[in-house]
Amino acid sequence: MANPKKTPLVLCILDGWGHTKTTQHNAIFAAKTPTWDRWTKTYPEILLDASGPSVGLPQNQMGNSEVGHTTLGTGRVVLQDLPRIHAAIQRNELEDNTSLKACFKKLKDTNKTCHIMGLFSEGGVHSHQEHYVALATLAAKAGISVKLHLFLDGRDTPPKSAVAEMKALDGLLKKYSNVSIASIMGRFYAMDRDKRWDRTDAAYHAMVCGDALHFDTPQKTIEACYKDDKQMNLSPSCCHGLRRHGRWRCLHHGELSGRSRAPNLARFHR
Repeated sequence: MANPKKTPLVLCILDGWGHTKTTQHNAIFAAKTPTWDRWTKTYPEILLDASGPSVGLPQNQMGNSEVGHTTLGTGRVVLQDLPRIHAAIQRNELEDNTSLKACFKKLKDTNKTCHIMGLFSEGGVHSHQEHYVALATLAAKAGISVKLHLFLDGRDTPPKSAVAEMKALDGLLKKYSNVSIASIMGRFYAMDRDKRWDRTDAAYHAMVCGDALHFDTPQKTIEACYKDDKQMNLSPSCCHGLRRHGRWRCLHHGELSGRSRAPNLARFHR
């Protein structure tokens, strides 16, 4: 048998490209796509499910670029972080996490405060509020002071949904007097990845120094920003009475926490 002729093979990922039978408000359907039309008429095609259990996510959970790339690269369904963490919480595995227990013990022995910061929403792409609440609950049970710094989403959730999503904290705040919301802000500031230091600077000083707008209740602050059509651009705000915390250690790592711990960081006064 003759060896088959070797030809180039290209895996081309069209970011944001999808398929639906709905034609209304369908940008791809309305656009002129002669190359794409020629390919689909000339070569075999098949649709792939890029969300939910098909790519290792919970039912009805939308996919994202990282999930898609992982699935394409491995050629199989990989259980993603979101359901893995969900399962760990349901099995009470967080309570047995040695790193968390050691951290909470050190904070209690030294009478220090635990600051937890991160995205807070049901988006499920880069975070999930159930994970945030579970971690805060665990810290509260350890008997230490817990301050919450909430990065409200505005990208992976419906418009103006932060007030409703924050109700997920009601039970925690009512049950534990040692837990309180210290600051809130839109992801525009806290999750900036475009090296716009003025945004990161505003987020940093709100959380560490209390230098920001102060609020009586976070709900009123959010609603006021919504009136100005701000969402992920929600300005950093702090609760009344918040003062400089001094040094703090992050339990929820991300862009801002990585920058704040960088030894060569000279842009902030610490």
